[in-house]
Amino acid sequence: MAAETRPNDNQSPRLQALLEQCQELGDFHRQADADALRLLRWHNVLVIVATIFGYGAVLFAIWQLTGAPWPSAPIVGSLEFAFAVATTIAVLSGLWAAVDHRWRLRRFQAEAAQFARFNFVLNRGSINSNGEHITPDEIVKRLANLRPAGVREWIRGELNVLEFCKAADVAQRWLNEELVELQDYYSQHRLEKQRDYFASGEKWRYHWEHVTKLIAHSCFFVSVIAACAHFWWDEVIKHFFHIELRPVFGEQATDGHALDAISFSLLLLAAFLPVIGAAMRNFRSANEFGRNENRYCALRNHLSQLADKLEAAESSPAKIDCMFQVEEALEYEHRSWQRLMVEAEWFG
Repeated sequence: MAAETRPNDNQSPRLQALLEQCQELGDFHRQADADALRLLRWHNVLVIVATIFGYGAVLFAIWQLTGAPWPSAPIVGSLEFAFAVATTIAVLSGLWAAVDHRWRLRRFQAEAAQFARFNFVLNRGSINSNGEHITPDEIVKRLANLRPAGVREWIRGELNVLEFCKAADVAQRWLNEELVELQDYYSQHRLEKQRDYFASGEKWRYHWEHVTKLIAHSCFFVSVIAACAHFWWDEVIKHFFHIELRPVFGEQATDGHALDAISFSLLLLAAFLPVIGAAMRNFRSANEFGRNENRYCALRNHLSQLADKLEAAESSPAKIDCMFQVEEALEYEHRSWQRLMVEAEWFG
């Protein structure tokens, strides 16, 4: 998510005091956010390594079935073994380090700290969690003690200690001039930054979704076409037109079936392309580009509507309600994202 700023001298003493009181939450968010990004990069490296080397080993195995004299069988076999070992190491490293769990945990902790921080500011000095008023220090302790299993519990609604909500009398706590400044701060440092974040995420996910989808689908259809073309070339065209071509491997043709260059190329396409397509589908399933793009687009539009609603709001309760609606929308989005990524397959 988008980063937040620290208090500055341009804010009123009251708002600056609130931000300073929840500074520990801000520091916790920045650390958790940095850890989540670092673990995500490591997670992505493992996904790419497992995909490239895993499917590469399959391709080398297919190549050995062709009986091709070059590269020699020992070389191809060694490459197949090396790729298989690299894939195994990547998968086992990810499972051993539980990277795919820890980066989601740190992302959850970072976002929960932001929810608590803005709940504290909007409620003017009080974090309301299921009617229980708790301090920023207590929230930091609860977040720090969470384990990966806690994220799954939160997704299923079994962990409710972090369900932040609006205090009943919050509108009366803010003076009109203070509320105007709060609205400006919230719009600039929360609503607009989140909307820009989702707009940016939507764009690059749209690009990767369509590129990887095009490659995966193209590999499947071209492999089917290659298989059909091989049948027509080998069993129909060559016999009908009495075409004689030299075997591509000469005397080393397997099983007495002399594969010419065209037959061999079509068979390789029919065998290799589904493997490449499967690699693309594995990469897509680990990142869920398409579903995340749709979610980001929907939330960006929803945040734009809430921004217009907040700008048009005149009464204090209406302004407060609108800002809490933004928090609810962001929390719902994060829950749906966590639910999606928990089920994403990152290595198979």
